[in-house]
Amino acid sequence: MAATILEARGVAPFTVRVRFSDGMEGEASLEPCLFDWDLSRVPDLTPELLLGGRREVWRPGLTVGSAPTNTVVVDRPGVAPHHVKVTVGGGHHPCYVVTVVEGTTTAGGTTSSTPGETWRVPMREPLLLELEDCTVQVD
Repeated sequence: MAATILEARGVAPFTVRVRFSDGMEGEASLEPCLFDWDLSRVPDLTPELLLGGRREVWRPGLTVGSAPTNTVVVDRPGVAPHHVKVTVGGGHHPCYVVTVVEGTTTAGGTTSSTPGETWRVPMREPLLLELEDCTVQVD
């Protein structure tokens, strides 16, 4: 009788740990199941947009701040001219990637005012960016 899979868990990029009903367990690489993006067929992608490699496509980000050059302009006291940048990506696990430019930002339970600090927030629901006394929702 064949064993059944009791548990399969992602343990590293493109690697799954599998536990079977007969007590056996091991890791399986998903690399053979992947393919590289053919950049000539996707002309909107540039090397800057392929942050996670050619297997993980990232869309251009949006910027939030009080300066008129931002994607989202928030003209409120305490909001820096270029406050935060948000990119979207993640392949099979979509997420928002929040990067502090200047000012204090809270998103997904993390708060930072360190320029350049970056963290991921799962894309299970809209992203709420707290900028000083203002909240911006990103869908």
